[in-house]
Amino acid sequence: MTEKFNFYDFVGYVIPGAFFISIVYWISYVVLNTPFNISAGLFSTILFLMLSYFFGHILQVLGGKIEKRLFNKWGGYFSVTFLKEENDHFSKVFRKKLIESIKSEFALPDYREEGIENKIQEYFNLCYSLVVDKGIAIRSEIFIASAALCRGLLALFYSSIVFMSLLIIYLVIDYISFAALDKTKLTTSIIIFAFSAICIIPITRRFKDFSGRFVNSVFRSFYVWSKTKNSKE
Repeated sequence: MTEKFNFYDFVGYVIPGAFFISIVYWISYVVLNTPFNISAGLFSTILFLMLSYFFGHILQVLGGKIEKRLFNKWGGYFSVTFLKEENDHFSKVFRKKLIESIKSEFALPDYREEGIENKIQEYFNLCYSLVVDKGIAIRSEIFIASAALCRGLLALFYSSIVFMSLLIIYLVIDYISFAALDKTKLTTSIIIFAFSAICIIPITRRFKDFSGRFVNSVFRSFYVWSKTKNSKE
């Protein structure tokens, strides 16, 4: 579990946080003309990683709000929607057998008949806990870490769009007021704004893909384990 946690920790927190610090440094250097004095060395590296980890957590908090809006747009969390009859991600036969295996393993009723989504979510939570406990969640851990990376980057680029918008407005107002336009700052701000806006589309798609793969991997790993266990018994 320690290695898996560290992998998620690095991919989900440190990498997005490192991107955030890099963008802030670039903006401060090119746009604001206030570069930070950073010297290479062990201490600087450790400080950079610690700050990356810290800001990565902040980005994940912001990313969580974005995630909620996205899944509302997509019809709900995949851990719930994949089990609904009207969803075609799983075949009807496999979905039926999967639900039967879950109910049998955890001695639960069919919550889908009650239509209580948080209860349906319980199916997934139990399956995930089991595959992690059995040590068969390696692929699932990779997918959830990849989804976390995308979530952090989405928060980063949305924040970048907001900040660059404000900066562009400030530069334009400054030009109108004082008739002095810094073309380098304005051009750089527009480039960062455009880059952030363009990146959001593919990253959103990858986030959706990795989130779906994560849920799919958990359910299939559980189902294979349950059938293997039953065959041995």
